[in-house]
Amino acid sequence: MNRDEIERKVEQFYVLKAMLIAPLAAIIGTILAGVISGEWVNAENESLFRSVVSYIGGFLVFVLPVSYVSTFVFGYPVFWLLRKTKQLNWWSFLIAGAALGVSICLLFLGVEKTLISLFAFSGASVGLLAWWVYTRRDGRYAL
Repeated sequence: MNRDEIERKVEQFYVLKAMLIAPLAAIIGTILAGVISGEWVNAENESLFRSVVSYIGGFLVFVLPVSYVSTFVFGYPVFWLLRKTKQLNWWSFLIAGAALGVSICLLFLGVEKTLISLFAFSGASVGLLAWWVYTRRDGRYAL
């Protein structure tokens, strides 16, 4: 193997690593959307613990699979577009993630304020973690 092939394999490894780890950040967006929209604790005065457990359960059943599929189907091409245009900074990934989240929500679920904020925060969280994982090499940032 020559040096170019090794660099290409290392690049592919970091891209795959980012695509596998980043969707886990959707839980942060899910929690933020619940807190901001006021639906974290429902009208029946449900305990905070029970609310957190129901959000985490909903995350594992609904949000995580959607996050993984969306990351590989929509996020991967956007990542390569950002890479091709040399826009590999944190705010590009953050904005692209939020925009993809909102687009996916509008495309598949329609317009609802709570859902749009959930998908926007989840997409932004996923985008930011993807940037962090991708740019992190050998214990330092590769910018």
